[in-house]
Amino acid sequence: MVKYSEEEKKEAEETLRRLLENNRIIYTVVRKVSQNGMYRHISCYVIRNNEPRNIDFQVSRLLDLPLKEDGIGIGGCGMDMGFAIVYDVGRALFPKGDGHTIIGRNGDKEPETDGGYLIKQKWL
Repeated sequence: MVKYSEEEKKEAEETLRRLLENNRIIYTVVRKVSQNGMYRHISCYVIRNNEPRNIDFQVSRLLDLPLKEDGIGIGGCGMDMGFAIVYDVGRALFPKGDGHTIIGRNGDKEPETDGGYLIKQKWL
């Protein structure tokens, strides 16, 4: 695991909060998969002013993941790693939920308390 400073993480958090303010969707793209399928490089984007904006730099710092030449390096197999990255971003930005977003996950009628579900993930 990479270790970024608290200052770098805070800066990344502030930037991501601002970028996700009006539209909580992160788009993901798999750039590279290792031969054994256990490691991949994934890029993350948000749409601002109808243009995609790469947020790999901020996401890698927020989550202590390595930034590669073509995406964020992440290991894992057997689950959707794009979803895993976006879920972890949501948990980091909204550790106790946001107190007012009601999304009805599993039929819930209460505010979402798991910040991991407050950002949607879509594959490009």
